[in-house]
Amino acid sequence: MTDEKPTSQELRANAKAEKAREKALRPWFKKKRFIIPIVLVALAIGSRGVSSESDNSSSQGQSQSQSPTSSSDVKTPGFGDKVSDGNFEFTVKSAKCGIGQVGDSTLGKKAQGQYCEIAVTVTNIGNEAATMFTDNQTVFDDKGRKFSPDSGAMIYLPEENSPWLTDINPGNTLKGILLFDVPEGITLDHIELHDSMYSDGVSVSLK
Repeated sequence: MTDEKPTSQELRANAKAEKAREKALRPWFKKKRFIIPIVLVALAIGSRGVSSESDNSSSQGQSQSQSPTSSSDVKTPGFGDKVSDGNFEFTVKSAKCGIGQVGDSTLGKKAQGQYCEIAVTVTNIGNEAATMFTDNQTVFDDKGRKFSPDSGAMIYLPEENSPWLTDINPGNTLKGILLFDVPEGITLDHIELHDSMYSDGVSVSLK
């Protein structure tokens, strides 16, 4: 019996058969036709998760940006509240309307409509003397109309109620009345108080 060496053609055939056998015996999860779909599915799920997180983050950002603090949440100061503008700290004590005349029959003045008295306390919180000028103060009604004080009528008030033409030194406080000539039947809304004619001013509710 003679040993015959396999020809090169047989060797190639045997190698091909062995490779096919190994491929057939390979676990299913290692085969390309299974691996490629699995990888694609995994990539799709990962992409969808990232997209979902991005959408959630975007929607949360939009929700927060579309929910600003409402201006109605900010309460306007009222009677007894201390407010400041420039060198002055103001406190509105009271508001009284329905006054037809100030002074007396000899020295006085009648209102065109009615006088409204606004009692105010003013403290100088600055570092030097300052004077509060009544003409810089303004009253508004509930229709948005703007009214200036009647400085001419204020000279007929008792002196202690109209001290505004004197300097207020730092730390000192003056109390007095601001007088406004307004139509009868009006509803006052707020007063705007100023340190000077150039200041921003601060509003105090008169309701």
